[in-house]
Order: sequence, then C-alpha cells, then structure tokens
Amino acid sequence: MASYAHLVARERCPGCSAEIAGLTMDLIGFQWGYCPSRQPWNDLFYRVGDAIRWRLDDKGRIPPWVYFVGALQGGNVGDPSARDLLVRALDLNGYGLTCAACGMSDIAISIRGGHIVGLEPGLADCDIAVVGPDGQMHPRPDWDHHPMPEIPKVRSRTLATGEGLVIAGKRAP
Repeated sequence: MASYAHLVARERCPGCSAEIAGLTMDLIGFQWGYCPSRQPWNDLFYRVGDAIRWRLDDKGRIPPWVYFVGALQGGNVGDPSARDLLVRALDLNGYGLTCAACGMSDIAISIRGGHIVGLEPGLADCDIAVVGPDGQMHPRPDWDHHPMPEIPKVRSRTLATGEGLVIAGKRAP
C-alpha cells in the first residue's frame, strides 16, 4: 500500500492562477521523501519552503526507496541525492489534481535544492521528473513504480534533510 507526504497550502493552478478547488483541508499529497502513512499525519505536514524530510536508519544513514517495517508502512520514497524535481500533486484519494477552472490535470509539486517551492505544470507521462542544471525536465517513469523493499524494524525516529542534517521537532511515527 502506498504511503504519502502532505503539503498544506492554498496553492493556485500553475496554468490559470485560479485557486485549486476541492482540496480536503488544503492538503496536497505527494510521494517523495519520508512518507509516513497512507493517511495524513498532522505532525509531518509540509509547508511551502520546507526541506524534504528523510527518515534515518539506526546507523544514521538515509536509506532510499524503502518501506520501514511497522504498522503505518511509512517509507523513504525516492533518493535524497535528487534535489531538483517535480513530483505529481495528488488529492487525498491518491488521484492527480485537476484544476476546475482550466482543466489542467498534470500538476506537480516543485522541489528545488531539496525544498518545496510550490506548484508547476507536471509531465503527462510520469509522476516524477528531475530538473537538470540547464532547467530541462528529465522524465523518470522508471521511478513511478520503483521497487520499495521493506527493511527490518528501525528504532530511530529521526528525520533529516537530504544532506543528513537532523530536523529538530519532527519525528517519524
């Protein structure tokens, strides 16, 4: 079962600037970084400007593309070395966002330098695109269904940035 991270924002459509209608509690789901659960996890909601969080293992490393054994089935979705990318924006049912005003349906959360910066037009053929140094989008459809093995129970609840800096006040459930 997929896990998600959630952005709390009243973001506007990147196509027409209309407010995106129909969001439950202004939550936009996505799959990148530490995704604690299928359901929204209030203590770990993101806001625009926040650094992407990753859960550390018991040796203080960030294991990419793994689920952590446990009741919530949270995991590190992605690889922290990818710091500039677009990831598909989702509603709380796991479906892509669609703007009611203009019909834009390929809406993505923009991550630059490992921080959430807002919404941008996404790519139709994949959920994740890496942004190259030249600003070109490089679709990564191979990451849409990347293998996510489970790793043995991890005691650490520590969350960190992609550089490994511990984030004070935020803990994995």
